[in-house]
Amino acid sequence: MVSSDEERSLLAIVAALDFREIRMHGRTARRTVRSFGVDYDFESFQLTEAEPMPPALQQARRRCADLAGVAETSLAEALVTRYPPGSVMGWHRDAPVFGPTVVGLSLGSACLMRFRRGTAEKRRVYEVELVPRSAYVLSGAARSSWQHSIPPVPQLRYSVTFRQLRRAAGWQWITWARTPYPGRPAACRLTVAASSPSRHPGPAVRLTSGVRSTCRRVLPAHGAVHEAGPT
Repeated sequence: MVSSDEERSLLAIVAALDFREIRMHGRTARRTVRSFGVDYDFESFQLTEAEPMPPALQQARRRCADLAGVAETSLAEALVTRYPPGSVMGWHRDAPVFGPTVVGLSLGSACLMRFRRGTAEKRRVYEVELVPRSAYVLSGAARSSWQHSIPPVPQLRYSVTFRQLRRAAGWQWITWARTPYPGRPAACRLTVAASSPSRHPGPAVRLTSGVRSTCRRVLPAHGAVHEAGPT
């Protein structure tokens, strides 16, 4: 999604931001955040106006909007998140105040993103790797029906998440672009379909070349990680 030079510039900008802590249900998360455009309070669930996005984030938003096939201005919030080593993002779906399309840009280091749906014996958990300089899109069933989480990150990582405010439904795909070789722009796009369990056991990955595979299934032995840490 972005080149290695662009990533270095973005990292310099986001690393200098003044981040705030996240408190939910009386607990403080290890990851910290900074919002632009609008700000969402994790305890009151209220939106307030925030300062405008800096030019570098506006440029990133433009590319992410193109990837998602939505209007650039519809991505009203830019949420910059700092993940120190060992921090997590717990299981959740993005708050209903936000719209049907969520786009994320990964910076600094790789992490896993996990998806789950169903309960008890019918629960299925899958995971995909989010590599540095890649971007993903959550919409449709992936946005509304599947929960997602990030298990403990091994190294310092930043993400920039662009979100719409609530409006009509959009796609039904998770999409992300990735840069396969250092210093080169994105050369391929992956699409993860959040299909119903009756059609597919879990998210199905399709390369634009037509190659199809599935996200890696997370075995029950990983169950302890599924519930790790505050959101």
